[in-house]
Amino acid sequence: MKQAGTNDWTIGQSPYFRSFIPSSDPWRSFPSDSVVLSGDYSSKMGDIAPSSSQTLHFKLIARDGKVGGICESPTTVSVENLGPLKMSSFNQTGVFLPRNTKQLITWEVNGIDKEPLNCEFVNLLLSVDGGRTYNSLVNHVPNDGTEEIVLPDFSRTQIACRIKVESYDQTFFDINDVDFTITSDSNGYVGKDMLITLSPNPANENVFISISGIIPDISTLFYMYDLSGQLLKKEEIWGNDYFQKNYNLLTLCKGLYVVVVSNSKQKQVCRFLKE
Repeated sequence: MKQAGTNDWTIGQSPYFRSFIPSSDPWRSFPSDSVVLSGDYSSKMGDIAPSSSQTLHFKLIARDGKVGGICESPTTVSVENLGPLKMSSFNQTGVFLPRNTKQLITWEVNGIDKEPLNCEFVNLLLSVDGGRTYNSLVNHVPNDGTEEIVLPDFSRTQIACRIKVESYDQTFFDINDVDFTITSDSNGYVGKDMLITLSPNPANENVFISISGIIPDISTLFYMYDLSGQLLKKEEIWGNDYFQKNYNLLTLCKGLYVVVVSNSKQKQVCRFLKE
């Protein structure tokens, strides 16, 4: 909880990060991955990125489920009043890039190449699953804010791509704000494979739905159902080979929901969980 009588998280007396239910992952991001992918570092209580110089105190606790079976290891992290390292490429919706093409990636250095951080080099990585896992694009390139890379030669359109820029020899990083698409056709046409991505999933207040590979010259219908089969939303897609929209879920109850997108030649069905 915040320190009594204050509304300021930057004074160094309130916990920025909380403990979560244990998982099998051997690492944790601060803030958590969902916060980083959303780009909002100041709203989720217990997962807030510091915005001022201070020292953070952490303690790793391990339990084996037996009486007295607890051990702990403390550490400190210094937060400097520099940066942040920030991606500036692909932060808008509707980005479609052809496979196997050169692309200029840009990011904001914001002074982190100077003392005391001295971040002179960075790595660039690509995710095709909405930011859950990453593969290297280039390593150990100068931290000068720009780098030309070649996108992978995918045989299938990837509609949930993210780019990460990370310090080469330190722990900080940033990810572009929204998913973008790398098409499987060299001229950018998505082709006949219709693909759907829902992010985040599980969702809470909103779910962003992106559909690519739609045949543009026929009518395509979008449906959203609950598990009882009740139709909640319906839209017609016409004249475009892609569709993207953010849906507000505040009026929906917690549970599973079904999305169906179909036309006379294509059909895709997927589900998402409202928490």
